[in-house]
Amino acid sequence: MMEVLIENFRGIERVQIVMAPIALLFGKSHQGKSSICQCVGAALTGRAGPFIRAARNADEFAVLPTKTALNGRGRDGVGSGSVTIKAEAGATTLGLPNCEVTSTGNAPKSSVYAAGMVKVMALKPMDRFELLMNLLSVMLVGDEIGAESSGTSTIMANAANLEILAPDGSRHSMPANRLQLLNNAVLQSVTGAAGYQPVSIDENLQLRFGGRHYDLLSEPEKFRVDVVLQIAIALVDKSSCVIIDGADILDTDGRNGLFAALASAGTSLLSLVGLTAAGEMGIPNLAKHGMGVTYRVVDGACTTMD
Repeated sequence: MMEVLIENFRGIERVQIVMAPIALLFGKSHQGKSSICQCVGAALTGRAGPFIRAARNADEFAVLPTKTALNGRGRDGVGSGSVTIKAEAGATTLGLPNCEVTSTGNAPKSSVYAAGMVKVMALKPMDRFELLMNLLSVMLVGDEIGAESSGTSTIMANAANLEILAPDGSRHSMPANRLQLLNNAVLQSVTGAAGYQPVSIDENLQLRFGGRHYDLLSEPEKFRVDVVLQIAIALVDKSSCVIIDGADILDTDGRNGLFAALASAGTSLLSLVGLTAAGEMGIPNLAKHGMGVTYRVVDGACTTMD
């Protein structure tokens, strides 16, 4: 469980939410849902911004930016604010507007990919290739992820190598069983829990959904691939939390699948989800299902769903 306290950020005076394991934010447009997601992401990653669109690469973020760089991000008429995230083992606080991060104990943290601040499929082709190669490089012999779930207790040290052609024409070598482990033990477990078509990475490190190339998918299908990959990266890089905004692009089945996938990670991966909705129709009360807490967001304030 993680407790979040936000004070004096944009239109938010004071908000408290709990991820146990999921916190769902819903409400009309321009009520503060994305602001909550963004400042929680900034605190978990130690990076601030950009708050207008997702970055195309990690270099587009300024670590600990100056007060000038954050002009307008604090609450109007208030000189300072903060975002504090507490977990059982530690806590982290992001001070505003200077973005000074202080941590105690084993503070919660997430990668910019898990926090949704950088979209993998929005990266330049070579940057995305390098990210996926790095992701595969940590799929090591005896990795705790997938050894049991894949039905394979060991990975053969002499497994055949894949010869992968990068977008820039260079060739790279990677043990084939690492790609198999990522697909079968991680991606398959997420899509299976969600009830989605299989998301996989092919031998050219291209994303596929039900066998179809990412570029051929509809926008809701792309969103499914994006969040499955986001959850997979978070599981591999041991992020504390995933942050998924804009989930209203999914239909009811797609949303229910998303919550099922997030809940299947249990307490090892907490999550914050934002979606736009005019009313409560079709919005799940997560508390009734033992999956977390649903919050209604109105004018920068959060109340729990009855």
